[in-house]
Amino acid sequence: MGAPRRVRLMVLRRVLWGSVPLFLLLLPAAEPICPEPCDCQQHQHLLCTNRGLRSVPKAAEPQDILTYSLGGNFIANISAFDFHRLPNLLYLHLESNRIRWLSRGAFTGLAKLRFLDLSGNKQSSLRHPDIFGPLRSLHTLLLASNSLQQLTGGLFQHLPSLAKLSLSGNRLSHLAPDAFMGLGSLKELCLEGNLLSHLPAALLEPLSSLEALDLSRNALTALHPATFGPLGHLRELSLRDNALATLPGDIFASSPALYRLELEGNAWSCDCRLRGLKHWLGAWHSQGRLLTVFVQCSLPPTLAGKYLDYLQDAQLLLPPDGSPCLDGAYPSSASPPAHGEAIGELWRCCCLQPPPGPYRRQEQGPAVRRASSVASEVSVSSKIVTNPNKRTDHECNCSLVRRANRQELLRTAAGAALVPTQSHTSKCHLLQVVFPDCSWDGS
Repeated sequence: MGAPRRVRLMVLRRVLWGSVPLFLLLLPAAEPICPEPCDCQQHQHLLCTNRGLRSVPKAAEPQDILTYSLGGNFIANISAFDFHRLPNLLYLHLESNRIRWLSRGAFTGLAKLRFLDLSGNKQSSLRHPDIFGPLRSLHTLLLASNSLQQLTGGLFQHLPSLAKLSLSGNRLSHLAPDAFMGLGSLKELCLEGNLLSHLPAALLEPLSSLEALDLSRNALTALHPATFGPLGHLRELSLRDNALATLPGDIFASSPALYRLELEGNAWSCDCRLRGLKHWLGAWHSQGRLLTVFVQCSLPPTLAGKYLDYLQDAQLLLPPDGSPCLDGAYPSSASPPAHGEAIGELWRCCCLQPPPGPYRRQEQGPAVRRASSVASEVSVSSKIVTNPNKRTDHECNCSLVRRANRQELLRTAAGAALVPTQSHTSKCHLLQVVFPDCSWDGS
């Protein structure tokens, strides 16, 4: 009697034990939380780096993912459906792939994204401002080491929170004047290692918060005197390894916070055009406001290898081509020039309720005033004046564009522009800014 009972119990256990796997098999298969072949050991971090992927894998619980690492794969395209189910994503790594194409809706739904790394891909152009439109919270955008040859104007206009932008190691040979429109919060801009030979005069105007700018390893041959004028918070600037031979003496005067300046690796022509820069560097070094700046002469041969700060003004002679000294520095003192001997200066003047005529800095000396706090929409134009003795009571903020010798003055009619006149409307903030007195020709 006891033996059959034990047999029945053993059979029952085997039936129950075997029914558990059978029951589980009957349930619908759950989608794996971590897609193959990724790693999800770190909480809220989907790690798919160096997995040989050719497309973006899908996660089962995308709302929990804060960091998505897809670097070092073979992904070539990003579609509008790859990331649209990741509403809480903060960090997206797409570096070192083969991305050539980004859908216009590639980043739709990523309103919280703060970091996007697209460096080391195959992008040759970015044409649609809508690509980055959804990324209103983006803080860092890395586009280095692609094959970018052009950027559409206004490409970054929908990124009000962007603080760091890297475009280094691309093939950019020119930039649209509005390339950085809308980046009022940008603090760091890297353009190192491109093919830039010049910068539009208004290129950096939107970057009022910029603190670090890297323009090294380009092909810059000259810079507009007002290039860095809007960068009142600039602290670090690199112009090393370009093709610069000279710079206006006051080109950095509008950046009082500048303390690190790299100018080495250029073929400097140590002639009278560098006197203004030499004086500015000497003044800032003596005040301890600037780290050591190396400006080593390449020309003339008699000064080759010498450093600018060890030279006397008398050693800085006329340029090798015999052209006049077009120095951007303000003259320390001057009397009104005799008729026929005038050396004119082309200035861009930003005035409140501006007079109808062109502007020119007065030759009577470095008269300066301090403006009160005002801001207004003003019309800006740059023309040469025919009568520098007429005065105006309008508040003006003038920046030097270039100097003109006597022959240039004679070639231009009264009131004619030395360079193409740029008339546009912009906001002129005269907030405790020291600027030269301006006169105008009302005739």
